Amino acid sequence: MATLRPGRLSAGRYFLYVAMLTVMGIATLSLVLPNWAHAVKSLLGLERPPTVAPSSFYVQRIAPLFEEHCSSCHGARRQKANLRLDNLAYIVRGGKHGEVIKAGNLRDSELFSRIRLPASNDQVMPPKSKAPLSGDEITVVRLWIAAGASGVQPSAAFSEAPKAPVRVAIPDIDATAVTHNRASHVNAVRALQRRLLDVIQYQSRASADLEVHATSMGRSFGDVELALLVEIGAHIVWADFSDTAITDASAGAIKTMQRLRVLRLANTRISGSMVPALVSLNQLQSVTVVGTAITEASLRPLKDRHVMIHGNDEMANTLNARP
Repeated sequence: MATLRPGRLSAGRYFLYVAMLTVMGIATLSLVLPNWAHAVKSLLGLERPPTVAPSSFYVQRIAPLFEEHCSSCHGARRQKANLRLDNLAYIVRGGKHGEVIKAGNLRDSELFSRIRLPASNDQVMPPKSKAPLSGDEITVVRLWIAAGASGVQPSAAFSEAPKAPVRVAIPDIDATAVTHNRASHVNAVRALQRRLLDVIQYQSRASADLEVHATSMGRSFGDVELALLVEIGAHIVWADFSDTAITDASAGAIKTMQRLRVLRLANTRISGSMVPALVSLNQLQSVTVVGTAITEASLRPLKDRHVMIHGNDEMANTLNARP
C-alpha cells in the first residue's frame, strides 16, 4: 500500500477537502445570511424564482399595496435591512434577518406581525412617519399569506377579500404643453395680476383657461377695471362680477368673453341693456342676476337657449321651468 509523506496530500484528496470546506462554508453562510443563500441557489440554478401571473391576487392586490406603503424603504432604490418588497422573488427571499413571509403560516410571518403592531411601537411597518395600512389592507395581506403567498392564484379565489379601492390616477402635468398653451396671453395675465390683486387666476395648474374673481375687490372694481380684461377676454371661462360697481357700459367688454360658461352679475347696476351681450355668449351655461334691474321679459332669449338663470326666486322659478 502506498504511503503519503507527512504534510502532503494527493490531488484527489486535496480537491475533496476543498469541496467539503466550500460546502461547509456555504452551509454556514446560509445560516448566518439567509438572503445570501437564496442568491447563491438562484445563481447555481438550484432555486427558481416564483411564477407570477398578471391576473393573480398578488399582482392585482398585493403588489400595488406594497408599492404604496413599502417601496420607499424596501424598493429598488433603498433596501432597509436588505429587504425588497417590490418583486415576489425578493419577497420570498426575505432580508438580512431571513424570511419575512412563511407561506401558509401567519404566526411565523414577521411581515404580517409587523404591519399589525400599534402605531406607537418602534417595530411597526410602515414606520410611524408613513401612512399605516388600513384594516382592509391588513386583511388582504392576511388572506394572501394564509393561502400560500402565491403569485399565480387568481383573484377570484379570494372571495372573502374586501373590495379593491377605486384608485384615481392623477396624470402628470406636461409643463411644456402648459407653457405653449399659455404663451399667447401669459404676459398680459401677469401684468393684470399685479394690477388687480387676487382677481385673475388659471383654472388649474395644467390649464390655460382663466377665472375672474372681481367680487373680491367690491365697489373698487368698475367698468374701467373690467375694460382691462378685454385683452384676455377670449381665455376667460368663469367670471364673478357680483357686488362690484360695473354697469351696462361693460357690455362690450363682457361680449369679448366668448368662452364664458359661468357669469355672476348679482347686485350690480346692470339692466336689460346687458342682455344682448349675454345672448351673444354661445357657451354660456349659467348666469346670476339677482339684485339687478334686469326684467323677466329681457331674459327670455337666454331661457330659450336653456341657460340656467339665477335671479329672484319667483323670476328664476318662472324662467327655469320646463315648457
